Amino acid sequence: MTTKTASVRLEKVLFERIDNHCVTKNCTRNDFVKSAIESALDNNKDDVAEHQPHYDKYGNYWTWNNDRKIWTCHVNMESVRVTN
Repeated sequence: MTTKTASVRLEKVLFERIDNHCVTKNCTRNDFVKSAIESALDNNKDDVAEHQPHYDKYGNYWTWNNDRKIWTCHVNMESVRVTN
Protein backbone atom coordinates (compact mmCIF):
# COMPACT_ATOMS: atom_id res chain seq x y z
CA MET A 1 0.00 0.00 0.00
CA THR A 2 1.28 3.44 -0.89
CA THR A 3 0.68 6.17 1.66
CA LYS A 4 0.98 9.95 1.63
CA THR A 5 1.25 12.38 4.51
CA ALA A 6 -1.36 15.07 5.11
CA SER A 7 -0.96 17.95 7.51
CA VAL A 8 -3.53 20.16 9.18
CA ARG A 9 -3.40 22.99 11.70
CA LEU A 10 -5.74 22.48 14.65
CA GLU A 11 -6.69 24.78 17.47
CA LYS A 12 -5.25 23.65 20.80
CA VAL A 13 -8.71 22.81 22.20
CA LEU A 14 -9.55 20.51 19.28
CA PHE A 15 -6.14 18.85 19.46
CA GLU A 16 -6.65 18.19 23.19
CA ARG A 17 -10.13 16.78 22.52
CA ILE A 18 -8.66 14.36 20.00
CA ASP A 19 -5.95 13.32 22.48
CA ASN A 20 -8.52 12.80 25.25
CA HIS A 21 -10.72 10.75 22.93
CA CYS A 22 -7.78 8.59 21.85
CA VAL A 23 -6.80 7.93 25.47
CA THR A 24 -10.30 6.69 26.30
CA LYS A 25 -10.52 4.59 23.11
CA ASN A 26 -6.92 3.28 23.26
CA CYS A 27 -6.03 4.44 19.76
CA THR A 28 -3.45 6.66 18.12
CA ARG A 29 -4.19 10.14 16.79
CA ASN A 30 -3.30 8.91 13.33
CA ASP A 31 -5.77 5.99 13.48
CA PHE A 32 -8.52 8.25 14.82
CA VAL A 33 -8.02 10.87 12.09
CA LYS A 34 -7.94 8.22 9.34
CA SER A 35 -11.13 6.65 10.71
CA ALA A 36 -12.85 10.03 10.99
CA ILE A 37 -11.92 10.98 7.42
CA GLU A 38 -13.06 7.64 5.99
CA SER A 39 -16.32 7.92 7.89
CA ALA A 40 -16.91 11.48 6.70
CA LEU A 41 -16.19 10.52 3.10
CA ASP A 42 -18.49 7.50 3.37
CA ASN A 43 -21.18 9.71 4.98
CA ASN A 44 -21.56 7.31 7.91
CA LYS A 45 -21.09 9.05 11.26
CA ASP A 46 -21.48 5.80 13.23
CA ASP A 47 -18.30 4.28 11.76
CA VAL A 48 -16.03 6.57 13.75
CA ALA A 49 -17.27 5.34 17.13
CA GLU A 50 -18.23 1.80 16.15
CA HIS A 51 -15.06 0.96 14.21
CA GLN A 52 -12.52 2.81 16.32
CA PRO A 53 -9.11 1.09 16.48
CA HIS A 54 -8.52 -0.24 19.99
CA TYR A 55 -6.55 -2.60 22.23
CA ASP A 56 -8.23 -5.62 23.81
CA LYS A 57 -7.55 -6.91 27.34
CA TYR A 58 -4.64 -9.04 26.02
CA GLY A 59 -2.84 -6.09 24.43
CA ASN A 60 -3.80 -7.00 20.86
CA TYR A 61 -4.46 -4.01 18.59
CA TRP A 62 -7.63 -4.14 16.45
CA THR A 63 -8.21 -2.05 13.33
CA TRP A 64 -11.23 -1.90 11.02
CA ASN A 65 -10.73 -2.52 7.29
CA ASN A 66 -13.48 -0.39 5.76
CA ASP A 67 -13.00 -1.81 2.24
CA ARG A 68 -13.43 -5.43 3.33
CA LYS A 69 -15.73 -4.65 6.31
CA ILE A 70 -13.69 -6.79 8.71
CA TRP A 71 -11.58 -6.34 11.86
CA THR A 72 -7.85 -7.06 11.76
CA CYS A 73 -6.07 -8.21 14.91
CA HIS A 74 -2.43 -7.19 15.35
CA VAL A 75 -1.31 -9.78 17.89
CA ASN A 76 0.76 -8.68 20.86
CA MET A 77 3.47 -11.33 20.78
CA GLU A 78 4.46 -10.59 24.39
CA SER A 79 1.12 -12.02 25.54
CA VAL A 80 1.48 -15.26 23.53
CA ARG A 81 2.46 -18.27 25.64
CA VAL A 82 3.58 -21.57 24.18
CA THR A 83 2.84 -24.64 26.28
CA ASN A 84 3.66 -28.30 25.77
